[in-house]
Amino acid sequence: MIFDAEQAELIERLRRELEAMDAWSPRKQLDYQIRLGVRDRKARYTRDFGGEASPEPESLPTLEIPATEAKPLVRLLYMLRYTEEIVLDGPTARSITGEGRLVGLVNVINEAVRAGLAQRISDRPLTETERDLIYGVKLTEEGRRLLERALHLGETQTAPAP
Repeated sequence: MIFDAEQAELIERLRRELEAMDAWSPRKQLDYQIRLGVRDRKARYTRDFGGEASPEPESLPTLEIPATEAKPLVRLLYMLRYTEEIVLDGPTARSITGEGRLVGLVNVINEAVRAGLAQRISDRPLTETERDLIYGVKLTEEGRRLLERALHLGETQTAPAP
């Protein structure tokens, strides 16, 4: 009986989360994938995701992040600059952490929240078993400052000498 109740609760939660994804307009879905570097503005897949297209400027693959910064954390903060919803799926995990494993993405999100760089929108804690759902998390002012500093450092390190 307990197993059936837990399973029914899980199914209902997943149904609600998938409905939330369906609520995204096609434009919002494409914008999210462009920012991740999965697709270009013509909706073609990029080379890293099996296509021929190049990532768009200002997408995650084109960021210049200084070696002194934690790259997955800066990539997450960069995504949160544009959205308060992170999709817990393989492409998002791969774009942010460098691997398609969700556990790494969950760890980066939880690390950002613990450090005060991001704030959960949901009261529900994020666990490693979450998959294919949208999780509400937003950038804090401290996270915004760290991101701006990291991006500014990246720009100055790659700028040509006068």
